[in-house]
Amino acid sequence: MLSSNMVVFASTEDEYEHCLYELTVEYHAYEDALNYVRKTWLNDYKEKFVVAWINRIMHFVNVTMNKAESAHAKLKGHLGSSQYDLESSWTIINSLIELQHIEIKGSFEKSLTLVQHNFKPAIFRELRGVISRSALNMVLMQSQLTHKIRINKVSCGCVIRTTYGLPCAQET
Repeated sequence: MLSSNMVVFASTEDEYEHCLYELTVEYHAYEDALNYVRKTWLNDYKEKFVVAWINRIMHFVNVTMNKAESAHAKLKGHLGSSQYDLESSWTIINSLIELQHIEIKGSFEKSLTLVQHNFKPAIFRELRGVISRSALNMVLMQSQLTHKIRINKVSCGCVIRTTYGLPCAQET
């Protein structure tokens, strides 16, 4: 049984078209529902949620509004009330932003000063101290992928390049 998720998680336009065709064949008895999905969602909005399109832009894996909603909830929690004046609200918001900034800087400083043995090879020389440990791990995974299998541009897809700006498997 084919899932509509297969359409959403298709990594290329060809795979998307194939999955959509398969979905249409499998659920032909529900033509009204399929037409609704196509006309209401896929025709106009597929570029916003289908992997084949969202992996063409740099999004740093932020493909959901949950992070914004989470930040909003955290802010509301710190404010505690909607009855503050602008100056009081600004003071609380500013201190929250400064705290987050300090946490981010601390995390990044830690990744700059501690070099894991995985990141000692020459391919990481220019990257160490410039990108985070998390980004180094992504480059390492791409490097390992290159050594395990032969990568060509078609099979690579350069997703890590377009979504993070990091070297992908074919470039490592």
